[in-house]
Amino acid sequence: MEQHFNLEVDLQNPEETFFLEFERFEKEMIKELTSMPSYREAKNEFENLMKFIDELESTIIERIKKLIIP
Repeated sequence: MEQHFNLEVDLQNPEETFFLEFERFEKEMIKELTSMPSYREAKNEFENLMKFIDELESTIIERIKKLIIP
């Protein structure tokens, strides 16, 4: 573990130390991934898709209301 992930393991209290170190490692990985340009592009695409889905949902609801309540 220490070699591959740069995690320190204390043999006196290995579980607690491991989880603390793993949380630190996880935060570093998230920071690294979110700084990548491809992540930003994917995030923008996702946000645009969600806006489109919201608009589509609103349009469908309005049309259903018009059909039900003329």
